[in-house]
Amino acid sequence: MIVDNKFLAIIPARKGSKGIINKNMQIIGQKPMIQFTMEAALGAKKLKNIILSTDDQNILNLGQKIGIRAPFKRPKNLSLDNTQVSDVIMHALDWYQATYDVLPENIVLLQPTSPFRDSEDIDQAIEIFK
Repeated sequence: MIVDNKFLAIIPARKGSKGIINKNMQIIGQKPMIQFTMEAALGAKKLKNIILSTDDQNILNLGQKIGIRAPFKRPKNLSLDNTQVSDVIMHALDWYQATYDVLPENIVLLQPTSPFRDSEDIDQAIEIFK
């Protein structure tokens, strides 16, 4: 399989939340908050490689239904209150390298808690980065 290694978008979304129960699946308007991020990622012209990192089966199901690749379920030890996002990124990169025998050149981290960013914002950010 040939993969575009320029940018890997990672959507990190754990099940647990201290402040708001099931935060990522809370409904905003007509859809779960995380769906805004998923749709923005899919609509971004500059992103060809998007993965979801989660320990939540409902989020996995939603991602797969929408068309977001969810190649693994995040381990429990990377889904704790004190888990660093850098550890989640490293886990995704370990999977990527084991799968494709190469690392992506760049990472785009798309936090679900920024639901009002759209695909144009992502494309513009990548252009500015370049």
